[in-house]
Amino acid sequence: MHEISTLDKGSEWVEPVHRSPGKQRGYSPPPLEQLINSPLTSQDDNVSIASINTDATGKEMARLEAKLSAGEMRIQQLTTLLHESEAENAKLTQLSDALKEEIRRSVRNEVREKHMENTEYMKNVILKFLLLKNGEERKHLVPVLKTVLQLSPSETSQLELLAFGDEGEGGSQAGWGSYLHLWSSR
Repeated sequence: MHEISTLDKGSEWVEPVHRSPGKQRGYSPPPLEQLINSPLTSQDDNVSIASINTDATGKEMARLEAKLSAGEMRIQQLTTLLHESEAENAKLTQLSDALKEEIRRSVRNEVREKHMENTEYMKNVILKFLLLKNGEERKHLVPVLKTVLQLSPSETSQLELLAFGDEGEGGSQAGWGSYLHLWSSR
């Protein structure tokens, strides 16, 4: 998991060192007038020029080493931040997956609950239709049964005939069991 992204390779930025044409590594030669007017340099002057040049080079080296050290520290800090954000991203991905699964489970439970309510309602309507003796009251339940059971027009007309069937036969008391054969054929 602690893997540095390949996109970051080679993306370090190093500040360019600007050199003017007249300067070379911290040494600036004296102006031409000064060289013309000065007497010939002795051995001591050569040593002082060399020591100035060495001193300037040493300062430049120290400055570059400090810059390099600061750059390496910055790289280390950014690498640590990258690892932390990758770990945080992994945690958030896991949390997102868990929450999505919880939402799916909740939706399934809600659908199940609605189905149970519909089943209970359907049971009550069918029982009431079968147990009622009065054809007029049964006729009022036919549209409800049509909707709940999603009956075709021919099935609805058969159910309407059954609703008034007892009254048409002179009020025969055969009971609700005589209607069960209609549903057993499906």
